[in-house]
Amino acid sequence: MNIEPGSKPASECELRADRCNHDCRWATLDRQALCAELTRQSEEADLAGMVLDGHPNLFSDSAVFLDEGRFLRQAETIAAIERVVAMPTFQARVLAHAPLSARFEPKAPAVFMGYDFHLSPGGARLIEINTNAGGGLLNAILARAQKVCCRDVEALLPGSLGGDDPEHLFMEMFRAEWRLERVANGVRTGAGPLEASRQYLGLAGDAQHAALMSELWRTAAIEPGIRSVVERFVSGRLGYLSRVAIDRGMTPAAALDFAESLARFIDADMLYRRMDDASEAAKSS
Repeated sequence: MNIEPGSKPASECELRADRCNHDCRWATLDRQALCAELTRQSEEADLAGMVLDGHPNLFSDSAVFLDEGRFLRQAETIAAIERVVAMPTFQARVLAHAPLSARFEPKAPAVFMGYDFHLSPGGARLIEINTNAGGGLLNAILARAQKVCCRDVEALLPGSLGGDDPEHLFMEMFRAEWRLERVANGVRTGAGPLEASRQYLGLAGDAQHAALMSELWRTAAIEPGIRSVVERFVSGRLGYLSRVAIDRGMTPAAALDFAESLARFIDADMLYRRMDDASEAAKSS
């Protein structure tokens, strides 16, 4: 039985993942389905030929399985890193040794910021942090090209969120950051919490965005993995809005209260939008 040093006895999910990693020799990748997915993405660019012929070892035929406990520990590591890099003292120390170009502050925290973990007998180890949009899209395709070889593998294959596909979720992540920047701009120009919160909605796709966020909150209540993602989003949003309020001249305590009020108004506005759209849909059906 594989137990990480200092950890509790392995859970059933952890044992199942270990069993699959040690004993399962079946190929879980359906290369025919993978080729079809790559072709569907871009027929003109011959993405299937570029990937499968040009990089034949890019996709492994067999999977590496990760249990929920180890996944959550990775999420905790990421959350800790993001809290540290948001600290002004950390930023000042790093920027003192960095070129001037590093002082540019983008409107969004990152585009596909990736945390690369490698599994080891002692648990997952963080190897590097970088941006990897291509990797995210390739993994979305890969998730749809898996085949079940046994009951254990079936239980660990990636599921879906409300029937949504990963690419759409990626785009909604970008839109959420753009929406938040609209709110931040309102704060910078002197708007109060209620007035600034109204800048969040008012773009194309408001109804779909509110519906997706509602589904995320609902799923977070029952899925620890989704809950950790939502909690990181909420923490990051609060930190970002607090920093904007501090830049406007507020004390840290006042900025945190301001950001919390602003976030509650945003969530209430989205909930109202979701309920109103659902009511209209029910009337028309």
